Amino acid sequence: MNLDVLNGKKIKSRVLLEKIRENSIPYYQYSLIQQSYEYFFEVAGCKLSGVTIVYDVGTDREASFFYYVEKEADDVKLMGIYEIVDGELQSVY
Repeated sequence: MNLDVLNGKKIKSRVLLEKIRENSIPYYQYSLIQQSYEYFFEVAGCKLSGVTIVYDVGTDREASFFYYVEKEADDVKLMGIYEIVDGELQSVY
C-alpha cells in the first residue's frame, strides 16, 4: 500500500505524511468567521468549503493544514490539501 498517494495524487509534504503516519491527534479549528461563511455558503447554495486542521497543537511540532472540499448532498469530494506556512497556503500535492 502506498501511503504517499491520496485521490490519485502524490503528497509532497513531508510534514503531512509524518502526521498521518504517526497518527497525530488533529485539532479542528472552528471560529465565528467560519460559522458566518457556513451560513453564507448555505444561503448562496455554494458547494465549496473547507476546514483547517492543526496537528500536535501547542507543541513545537504543530502543523496546520487546510482541506478544501466540494459537497453535493452527502457526497464530499476532496479538492485539495494545503499546508499553512507563515499565513500562506502551500499545496501538498
